[in-house]
Amino acid sequence: MVDLDSTNGTRLNEKRVERAVLRDGDKIGVGDRILKFALLDQADMAYQLRIASLTHIDDLTGLLTMRSARRAFEKEMVRSLRYRRPVSVLMMDLDHFKQVNDTYGHAAGSHGLAEVGRLIRESTRVTDISGRFGGEEFITVLPETDAAPALVVANRIRETIARRAFRYGDESFQLRISIGIATAPTHGNDAGRVIEAADAALYRAKSLGRNRCVVHEPESPPGQPAISDAPPAVPPDSPDR
Repeated sequence: MVDLDSTNGTRLNEKRVERAVLRDGDKIGVGDRILKFALLDQADMAYQLRIASLTHIDDLTGLLTMRSARRAFEKEMVRSLRYRRPVSVLMMDLDHFKQVNDTYGHAAGSHGLAEVGRLIRESTRVTDISGRFGGEEFITVLPETDAAPALVVANRIRETIARRAFRYGDESFQLRISIGIATAPTHGNDAGRVIEAADAALYRAKSLGRNRCVVHEPESPPGQPAISDAPPAVPPDSPDR
């Protein structure tokens, strides 16, 4: 380990050093962080990777967990504001998902959620950030993306899910998804506000008939979203989610 003229110096086992050979169990101080150096065999490495995966990845869908997705978005917000670049958020919720569980069973519902996670990944870029936000709700963060292209991505996800015939055992069922879209800095300068704006647009999509995408626009007249996309052939559903 070599200290490259750092401002606060590097400490090894609480002693400042410029150069040292690390040994298993050594504790390294960098700023206010303390790191432990460990020599791992392949079994140890596999175990550590599995623990990290369980912490950050939703086991069912393969997407980030809600906490990890939120943290990733907060980091992206910092970069967005620093370089004055847009970042959009999609808040997504499956329509009438409870009916799938009630009709076909929770195992079929879990299979549907796993497939939706896969379809979201396949419909977005590798640089986009997608997570399961809880239950049947999902989030996707689109860096370097304004509202109009975000709507295109949202509609691609919606159409992909609507066209898919989900199968579990001998059962076949359909799923639909509603999507709310918000963009920073237009709809907020922090992650919480942008997520709230996207969630408000999601509920608006639900109230307008579901299976559609709506961009948050608080100034638009009631019932008239500024930017919305939905297939006109789909009739409005009942008021519940």
